[in-house]
Amino acid sequence: MIDFTFCVGGPAGKGIKTVGFNFGQVMLHHGYHVHDNDEYPSLIKGGHNVLWARVSDEKIFSHNSKTHLLLALDRNTVLKYQDHIEPGGVILFDEKQVKLNNEQKTRNDISYLPLPLLEIALEVSGNPIMLNTVGLAASFAMMGADIKVYHEVLKDQFANKGELIVKENQDTAQAGYNIGLKHRPELDWQFPKRERSVDQAYFLTGNQAITYGAVNAGCKLLCSYPMTPASSVMDWYGQLEHSHQVVLKHTEDEVAAMNMVIGAWHAGTRAMVATSGGGFVLMAEALGYAAISEAGPVIFVSQRPGPATGIPTFTGQGDLRFVMHAGQDEFPRIILAPGDVEECFYLIQEAFNLGDRFQMPVFVLSDKFLSENHFTTPELDDQKVPIEKGKITFDPLSENYQRYDTNAENGISLRTVPGTPGNCFMANSYEHDEHGYATEEADMRIMQVNKRNKKVLKIQQELPMPTLYGNLDAKLTLICWGSTKMPALEAMRELKASGVNVSVLHFSYLFPLDWDELKKLVSQFQKTLFVEGNQEGLLEGVLKQYCRFEPTDYHRRIDGRPFYPEELVKKVNEMMMNTSSPS
Repeated sequence: MIDFTFCVGGPAGKGIKTVGFNFGQVMLHHGYHVHDNDEYPSLIKGGHNVLWARVSDEKIFSHNSKTHLLLALDRNTVLKYQDHIEPGGVILFDEKQVKLNNEQKTRNDISYLPLPLLEIALEVSGNPIMLNTVGLAASFAMMGADIKVYHEVLKDQFANKGELIVKENQDTAQAGYNIGLKHRPELDWQFPKRERSVDQAYFLTGNQAITYGAVNAGCKLLCSYPMTPASSVMDWYGQLEHSHQVVLKHTEDEVAAMNMVIGAWHAGTRAMVATSGGGFVLMAEALGYAAISEAGPVIFVSQRPGPATGIPTFTGQGDLRFVMHAGQDEFPRIILAPGDVEECFYLIQEAFNLGDRFQMPVFVLSDKFLSENHFTTPELDDQKVPIEKGKITFDPLSENYQRYDTNAENGISLRTVPGTPGNCFMANSYEHDEHGYATEEADMRIMQVNKRNKKVLKIQQELPMPTLYGNLDAKLTLICWGSTKMPALEAMRELKASGVNVSVLHFSYLFPLDWDELKKLVSQFQKTLFVEGNQEGLLEGVLKQYCRFEPTDYHRRIDGRPFYPEELVKKVNEMMMNTSSPS
């Protein structure tokens, strides 16, 4: 099995993300599975950026902690990451820009390879920014990859800038490849081109999949105010405005975004907001209006560590309880959390169906790790999730139309849109009677609260239980939600290879669930390890509250970084030896 990780690091502005994306494209076209993972500071300019890209001839679930080839565009990258290089690995850098003395070279089991990268960039193109193109091409030479594939990627990348620019980039890459071949140390790395399978159809981020899924679901309006790591949803959605006849509205603030989406839903248009925790804070008041007017907007929240601004360009899972309880008083809502790019595409479509069918807010929780990183993804089926609009009519209505009928089956009353004959009701923020007119009568208040909450029973019957990967009789089960699924599955594979039988229980439908059925399921596990990217164990607490479930142990991370599969493997092995304590 080929399992190789390339890393590139350097100052912001040196094209770190571009190098990583181009590396992934080349490896994808070589027929390999690819996953990248980047880190960057929340600075408009400056700071240190780094990106890892893992390559394998088998399906990749996650990144890992190993690095084989490091392209260092400054000295800081070498000093910071040289201790993470696998024995036999290579650090590639420019011989003039990165000066290292013998004391700074702390490893005797790797190769330090200075090359004239900047000199070649200036000689061929006259442009110092193309040092990264030279370095990446030299890296492909280290790997034994086909430079012609990189030429094709550059052709696609610069096609709109004309043939001269394309040729200049290709010539620069070829020169970098040649110098890499000339100075290549003795390595057994070889990445021959393979037959590309359907499992390697796309190289997408979670936010791209969210965007494409939303448009496929008939979402005609995205209202948002930019906030990392959700901002790229706006970018991708905006690119589809003309081709798919959708509308992107960059609102003046987050409150306006939520109010516009609620209004669009009442007008019969599928709409959503995309934000992060700090932006959703401002939307909470409007969320209450969506609840009491029984609107079903979709709210995409890509999590990052807080509180307040926190560390805004890193990842975490700290907003679950926040979205569960945001808003005035109590009211039902639905919460989903995709675990990978495929689930992003399909679950966002499910979210629109659920919002329309149950006429309540629906949250889709992601995080920076899933939202912004690229993953090799199988071909996506745009027919898999049919559009379901729920109880809506465009036929003429009687004069006694009751939008908030307290006798409605499952609490879901008939919905209509403006312009429908006989459609006359209020949709304001007050408690109301069946027609929507404000009331403070105790009996009607009780009936309307019960009507809205009656929907929960139907939702609990329909939302799927968590997915079990592996066997029910496994010695230990890792329990996780959202993007933690990926390192958990990678850890499961590694553990099974060493003879340790484990399974993974993954929640992508978080709330509400059939708690009695869930209690029966989790009670069958022998040992359990709850894995979450927050401090208190938020989903773990939900299961304690509703199922009286106590895991055997837990493992949490709060530093803004995603879990490494290796740390989960280590934790499981400790538990198997009964030497662990909660960490």
